[in-house]
Amino acid sequence: MLNRLYSLLSLSMFILLCFSNFVFAGKNDVRLPHSDNWLPYYYKDSSGNYTGTDFELLKSVLENIGHQLEVVKSVPRKRLFKHAEKYHYNALFAVTHNPQRSNDFHFSIPYRTEQIAVFSAKPSILRYANIKQVVNSEHIGVMNMAAFFGDAFEFLKISNRGKLIHSENAAQQINLLVRGRSDYLVGDVDHHIAMLTKKNIRGVLQSNYYVSQNPVHFIFLKTDFSEAFMQEFNGELKRQLLKNKNQISAHRF
Repeated sequence: MLNRLYSLLSLSMFILLCFSNFVFAGKNDVRLPHSDNWLPYYYKDSSGNYTGTDFELLKSVLENIGHQLEVVKSVPRKRLFKHAEKYHYNALFAVTHNPQRSNDFHFSIPYRTEQIAVFSAKPSILRYANIKQVVNSEHIGVMNMAAFFGDAFEFLKISNRGKLIHSENAAQQINLLVRGRSDYLVGDVDHHIAMLTKKNIRGVLQSNYYVSQNPVHFIFLKTDFSEAFMQEFNGELKRQLLKNKNQISAHRF
């Protein structure tokens, strides 16, 4: 009888422990997909630590409201939006807003502007007045074809697929450009400048116009985070953005 009582107690404790882990484990944790080379926003430094402007901002905001930031490795890039729960991450950053993503994710207030431009080593390409003239020319371009840079550019991509090479990351795009496999690339200004600087590549210049300029957001999986969390997060994010803006203004004077 005593053994049976111990067995029942052990079973009860096991069930309680499992239940408590299910309910409470990781609820204060924000889990971010791994990235080691997305300068200057999110990358690994020489010591192997994650850093970057977006990463540090997110980490600081979360710490100030009592949440931790973790990095989840081995998340397939193409599955970032469709399989968040399967791969155990619940947050992303630098995301442009669209209604479809809003079904599954909370969007923060915008925290910076993503600027997309053309990069090339050929003066003839840089003399074009806009991206439409570039894409409609005889030149071959490289870019991440899955990226969204506005409705107008989407139409250009569809009508000029034969002259655009798909490449997911800046390192590959720059490699194709330097090797002469493409005549120009289209991508994020700060990221590509940082990668060109890192690789010590000179002679590749940026267009004097932007392909697009869009606000970007942090996003959080709705199944893991409440509206109350978002209100608190946005309040602290707004405070830090204002603080950073004031610091920049102070340095100018």
